[in-house]
Amino acid sequence: MSHIFYYLNDATTHSVEADLSTVFKQFEKSKLHEFSIDDQTTSNSIETVVCYSEQHLYIFLSSKQSSLENRDRAYQNGDGFHFVLANPEVANENMTTDEFHVIGISPLADNWRKHFIWYQNVDHKGTPLLDTEVKHEVTDEHIYFMVKIPWHEITPLKPFLYKEYGFNISYVEAVPKGKNIYMFVNDNKIQSEQSLRAFKQYQFETPTSGCKIEYSVSLKKHVSIDQELPLTFAFNSPKQTQLHVTVSTDQNKKISYTTELNKGLNQLEIKLEPSFLIEGMNTITLSVSDQDGFDQTETCSVFKYNNSVFTQLKETINELNDLSTTSFMKESIYSLRLYHQTIFKRYKTLRDYESFKPIHNEITHIKNKLERVKSGYHLFTPSLNRLGFMSDLDRTLQPYTLYIPTHINNEKLKLIVYLHGSGSDDTSLKNATQLLRFAEEEHYIVLAPYARGTSHFYCTEESYLDVIEITKKISSLYKIDDITLCGFSMGGYGVYHVYNQAPSLYNRLISISGHCSIGRYFGGIDYNQEEHIHTLSDIPILIFHGTEDRNCKFRDVKPFFDQLQSINPNCQVHITEGLGHSGLTDNWYQNLSDWMHKL
Repeated sequence: MSHIFYYLNDATTHSVEADLSTVFKQFEKSKLHEFSIDDQTTSNSIETVVCYSEQHLYIFLSSKQSSLENRDRAYQNGDGFHFVLANPEVANENMTTDEFHVIGISPLADNWRKHFIWYQNVDHKGTPLLDTEVKHEVTDEHIYFMVKIPWHEITPLKPFLYKEYGFNISYVEAVPKGKNIYMFVNDNKIQSEQSLRAFKQYQFETPTSGCKIEYSVSLKKHVSIDQELPLTFAFNSPKQTQLHVTVSTDQNKKISYTTELNKGLNQLEIKLEPSFLIEGMNTITLSVSDQDGFDQTETCSVFKYNNSVFTQLKETINELNDLSTTSFMKESIYSLRLYHQTIFKRYKTLRDYESFKPIHNEITHIKNKLERVKSGYHLFTPSLNRLGFMSDLDRTLQPYTLYIPTHINNEKLKLIVYLHGSGSDDTSLKNATQLLRFAEEEHYIVLAPYARGTSHFYCTEESYLDVIEITKKISSLYKIDDITLCGFSMGGYGVYHVYNQAPSLYNRLISISGHCSIGRYFGGIDYNQEEHIHTLSDIPILIFHGTEDRNCKFRDVKPFFDQLQSINPNCQVHITEGLGHSGLTDNWYQNLSDWMHKL
């Protein structure tokens, strides 16, 4: 069976948007199958249809149920769904690819998770889709969903330019015993960071010719100083006509083309000479028109760069080794080396549709830091900084994020080590606003280790050794002997496991929405077990959790909390009714502050 992205003309678009059920009567449906079922007493029939128009991609889904439950992170916990849009041109022989979007949909949510990019090209994103529309209709027997995404939010995918594209979808149904997951293509990595995605190839249905010209254009967003710039236009024309194309820049350069369009789909490819663009950012205006009144104009940006900047930057950083006269300067030079390594990797993996501008900006930022170090000043400034250290484990450069409060003076400093959750990294510290507020008000330094690897729950040797090593390094730099180990979600379990590896290093523990036993699947310990929970009996522990947490179910961790409190008089647990999987909330802030002041 072939799978199709069905074309919607203007009339069909209006009819299916007005009544979502009609699309399932008009087009061939694809059926999802059971993937992971918590409640075997229930069954469902989930079907999907995928369509497109000149302006939008449409995902339609039907579920045989009569009501929706508004759960936290419904796209993952029910009733919601997530789907994959994958580029088959870069797929391997197993039909998995590293170029894709995973879109999360929570139909009843009133926050940014209603429709957002969950993952893009193996990296966790969490980017809201501001112009996307989600709609659902409830009948006696079915719920119908529509996701309407403008093409500009899912670059590089565009209409008329691709013959086929990859698609997969997973619906998560909320059931009393948990969640039932249905999927089109089996993929146990569909929710995982740094992982390829599986898909089925869908062909784009040849569009019908309406009463107007429809078109789309694709161009590279960056070129080096000696490269041509390719542009590809696709036109869906209702008739044979002569088309005029003009390409101009903000530097008053212009090239014009005239071409004949046939009825139906047409493609036009243009290559601009290197001399057409200046080095740096170029604004290009594309104008297309015919003699019958069709006239469209759009602008786009292309960055032209000189790639010798990377070699020059590396050479300049290597010349700084003689300046490593203090520990702070030595660590600053390691950080500069990490910056270069990271930005060069970003450059080497830059895709055609991605701009060079962020890399250019980051290079400028690195150069500013470089000048600071050349002038004899280290990089440990009061603010949120991403820095790097040389690992003793394997002599690789590893990143970490450090928050230094505005006023530390010569007072006795204290340190909070913050372990990030799954699907994120050390830079997620910037989102821990209540923790940073506490650090600023109480003059704490906050360290967020990267802890290399993905979704490891800090059980792999390299991950927990990275945490311990950078904790010791920062505490030595600032002469700190009061250290709090804190973590969210995966990091909440990591708090227990890292402490277990170095109990003399940490003075107290804070677990926020954290697991207590999941690490056993990753080579770690189940702290529910009698022989292991006693390792936590002598250290002060503060725990926060919500009763509606579906990622780390409250019913699974409550026995652990009760047992821990019975053996550890310095264990304090705060439970919030109705709260989902959350970081430190406003309501928990005072509990944190009071507890930290007591100890």
